Amino acid sequence: MTALAGMHAVLHQRSLSLGIEYGNVHGFFSDAKAHPHAEAKAFDGGVRELTGDLRGASVRMEDRVQIDSDHLSRRLTFTMLDDARLYDLVSRFVVIDRSGVREGWINGQAVGHRARSVYHQFPASEAVVPVGHAHWLRARFRVEGELPPGMAHVAYIRDEASTHEGNRWILHHRLIALPHGDNLALRGCNPRFNRPVPAALNHRVPLALRRALYRIREARWPHAPIMAVAHARWRAGQQVTLVTDLCLSHGDRPQ
Repeated sequence: MTALAGMHAVLHQRSLSLGIEYGNVHGFFSDAKAHPHAEAKAFDGGVRELTGDLRGASVRMEDRVQIDSDHLSRRLTFTMLDDARLYDLVSRFVVIDRSGVREGWINGQAVGHRARSVYHQFPASEAVVPVGHAHWLRARFRVEGELPPGMAHVAYIRDEASTHEGNRWILHHRLIALPHGDNLALRGCNPRFNRPVPAALNHRVPLALRRALYRIREARWPHAPIMAVAHARWRAGQQVTLVTDLCLSHGDRPQ
């Protein structure tokens, strides 16, 4: 089949799925892990509420999705239940290109699918990814609310490993903490050591080395055994909304 009958068909055919994530040095919350059977039912939009509880970051999430023909509008609101330290907050989209040959686009440049799982991340504006057999999703991003110092508004596309369904693209609308002062913490990213480096040891590692390890698994070395993450401080009750608008089109890739 080469044609899709609008955004509802994209969702029902599992060519597009929506997720939520947030994290810090201690780990990350994923709605897919918190509700592993949620994808069994086709998503038709609406409102859902979730609560995540990581060490140092308890967060309430309200996810509002409206679907209309070839458009999907998502408002994902994060509210801090306590004072929190966060690395990122993410509105997540997984997109399947069933043609298996097309490129994505972000920040004015084409990104080929090489199954490298590298994050092509830039200040948030818009991105385009192939979906289904011959369609495209153009995503536009904005943020509402007050961000703490050192938190950046970005987006990325990632060429995740292909499956029997086609090429998997990960599209993230993201708030991320940037290195600032001495806010970098190391964590192991290996099954034998998948946890934060003890604070006393972390501060003995030169700041220059921790800066070099910041986002190393995302930007340069996806299988690095260790990575540094930054943290931004959020106040209890502080709220932010990630707004993502998706538009479905057919034909040439939108520029």
